[in-house]
Amino acid sequence: MNSRVWSEMVDITEKLLLDKIKPNSCLIEEVFSLDASKIGTISDEKLRQYLIALGQYLITLQCEENKVDAISSSWQKSLDAHIFRVLNMGAAIVPSKIKTVSEKRAWVLENDNDAKIIYTEYITADSKKKVLKNLTKPVEQFINTLKKEIDARESEKKRQY
Repeated sequence: MNSRVWSEMVDITEKLLLDKIKPNSCLIEEVFSLDASKIGTISDEKLRQYLIALGQYLITLQCEENKVDAISSSWQKSLDAHIFRVLNMGAAIVPSKIKTVSEKRAWVLENDNDAKIIYTEYITADSKKKVLKNLTKPVEQFINTLKKEIDARESEKKRQY
């Protein structure tokens, strides 16, 4: 990956103070292992702590997803550029029986060591991207569920007075 790209990602993360967000892992573990049938026994204060921890977790999760997406994209572009150079700059002599662009691309990936290294980096980043994909939505739903519980409790308290 291009060191300038990495530097820019670190810089924007620091400018936005995203590197300072540290969700309480103990609270996150607690909330992820909650027994839904016991939600009524959890104090309002604890629910609010869960909301804050989940909000912080959501930000870090989204930030990580964005970083991995940028890294994956950067490796993909590096790979495409490298294959283009190999094929168009005479760095490799592709056998004449290989005609299509996809066949030529596959040939370079199989026969060029630098292409293999870049491809491995890309596949690694792309796999991480797939693991993180769409994880923010369930966390948002969890946050909204806890908010609804707090709101319902507050409405109940108001009715009692």
